[in-house]
Amino acid sequence: MIPTQPAPETVDYDTYFSKVDGKEILEHYGKRYLENTSVPFADYWVEIDSGTGCPALISSKNGELVKVLYEDQATGISGSDRFAVAIVEDGTKFIKLGYNGEEPELLYTVPDGRIKERMLEVYQECVFFIASVDEEHDGIYRLYVPDGTVDLLVDNLPRGVKEYHFTVVSNCEIVWRVDDDIIALYGEEYWEKPCLGEEKLTPKEFYRNYYGDNETYEDMLENRSALEDYAWKLQYEAYPEGEFPRTNYYLNTLTGEIRIIYSDIYYNNRSAMMYPDGSYRDNDLNIQDDNGLWFMDDYYIA
Repeated sequence: MIPTQPAPETVDYDTYFSKVDGKEILEHYGKRYLENTSVPFADYWVEIDSGTGCPALISSKNGELVKVLYEDQATGISGSDRFAVAIVEDGTKFIKLGYNGEEPELLYTVPDGRIKERMLEVYQECVFFIASVDEEHDGIYRLYVPDGTVDLLVDNLPRGVKEYHFTVVSNCEIVWRVDDDIIALYGEEYWEKPCLGEEKLTPKEFYRNYYGDNETYEDMLENRSALEDYAWKLQYEAYPEGEFPRTNYYLNTLTGEIRIIYSDIYYNNRSAMMYPDGSYRDNDLNIQDDNGLWFMDDYYIA
């Protein structure tokens, strides 16, 4: 028997979202961070079993399979201390899973069958997830489990040369980032430009020296470490001072307020984050919270 928390008293949608109920801000070794509510148990992880591809509980002590929660493969899962939610049937449906043999419950079917893999988070009575909006855009949605209400919170996440990820802050707040795909945008353009190091080598020359004479652009794309290294170096070349490949957003759905800050994707020796007015965030703050709590800065509150 997996020890779970009792279900809270159900309240209607308007009451539940009438006030902010957020994650705790924790501190460890001088660093601040948001509470990770997606790890609800000390002894178990809620994740997809690598052997079967099924939603499961995994031992946090030895990484071994403890219990399969659903006898079919899933493309994403998140859990609370009461239930888990999995993406199943080729990314078309959400199901609610109990930890102690309860029958699976269908929560939601995506109309065009495109839920972004692993992009979901259960928080309290909500499931936040990314799914399609139209042919060119994805969006961040919020499902209120007690009555099935689904809200589209963000409707303009571009597909193609952009990547994105979100984090839940509260029942009414999310932060998300939209990253340029630096390689897709600039990789070929800079491949034969003399731009790297004091010698001003072309990336083509640099990676041939590093990986051997047979290194080509296509080879580099297949080499994960070379690819990440090239993307990191391109930040210096393709983005001058004051321009950044990552835009970070915060949204409060209760007030409609949006906050923005710009940053690098791969850390380098520039100031890592820039406010919309062009001023830079204090680097001590970047170090203190690993850039994760920027939306709480005095800049936005003062």
